[in-house]
Amino acid sequence: MPEADPNAKDYYKRLGIEKDCTEKQIASAYKKQALKYHPDKNPKGEERFKKVTEAYEVLSDKDKRKQYDDFGPDGPKMGGFGGGGGAADFAHFDAIFKQFFGGDGDFGGMKMGGGGMGGPGVQFSFSGPGGRGSSGSMEDMFMNMNGMGGMGGMGGMGGMNGMNMGGMNMGGMNMGGMGGMNGMNMGGMGGMNARGGNRKAISKSSPHLMQENTHVTIKNLEKSPDLNGCQGQIKGYDEQTDRYDVLVHERTVALRPQNLVIRAPNVRVDGIQSRPDFNGKTGQVIDYEGGNSNRYTVTLSSGETFKVSPTNIRLPPTTRVMIRGLQGSAQYNGKWGTIENFNEDSGRYLVTMKGNNQLKVKLDSVVCSGVEGSPTPA
Repeated sequence: MPEADPNAKDYYKRLGIEKDCTEKQIASAYKKQALKYHPDKNPKGEERFKKVTEAYEVLSDKDKRKQYDDFGPDGPKMGGFGGGGGAADFAHFDAIFKQFFGGDGDFGGMKMGGGGMGGPGVQFSFSGPGGRGSSGSMEDMFMNMNGMGGMGGMGGMGGMNGMNMGGMNMGGMNMGGMGGMNGMNMGGMGGMNARGGNRKAISKSSPHLMQENTHVTIKNLEKSPDLNGCQGQIKGYDEQTDRYDVLVHERTVALRPQNLVIRAPNVRVDGIQSRPDFNGKTGQVIDYEGGNSNRYTVTLSSGETFKVSPTNIRLPPTTRVMIRGLQGSAQYNGKWGTIENFNEDSGRYLVTMKGNNQLKVKLDSVVCSGVEGSPTPA
């Protein structure tokens, strides 16, 4: 690999990679250079940080990379890649950096969190030495993508084919901001979300992870309460941040397990004394209230909806559940596993955990949700 030169005009040279490099090599090279030059770690590195991030923004997106390879940075179809007119807008490139790392964690001594940076509707900050901005919720970062005024260049690419504005974008006449807003749901942000640092397809052999296409109910979001109660669908998982990609209202948001309830189908009702006519019927979990309430909301196949204790339903095999309230094996509390079966004689579930350890637990020791107690910030 050639030596990286952040000041080079050629994007491949900025990252120190060959033109035929793989996506993995691009990501690896960017990670090294971005951590080296980010101004919160290197106060004199801001301009070089912006330049390497500008290169990554283009080369990590297949469509942008092809146009770059065909025309170069000054070609007639480029229209300007960087937010805010090239390498001038730090917030734009800082947002890409945070998105690359999943938006949370401790990277090379730089602790990342929400609040403080970006355009209207989204905030970021660093809480490490020399941090820029105040603390806040990572929920904002993932939820309010459509408000990212500072991400103009990304949207510019998304909206370019429909605009054909030529020199206007090159001239910087608000094309970055306009494109960023209008193009956000098109090519630019889509490519960025798809990269997601450590996001991976969910293996069907992972007993501790909710599976792709699992239907969920969103709960207890403080910064985006409009999504509370909405239905979503699991589309991916980022192990580093412990967040699931959830498709809701035609956009993908990243949520923690404690903000999700699995809408488990084919649950069987049993042992309800006040409504014995419900016993033996099947239905679907549509909600769960944690804490002192400790009640599922279940809709029966016959149409009735009611609240019921976890001790009065039987979750079917393959349901992902969270373990709670164990005394002798307390290390498993808060961990997730998969129900293998339910033993009527003992009244216990057999649950397979990560590493294929198996537990036999009582009905109230599992719940198909990470929700516990009062609302929590995402």
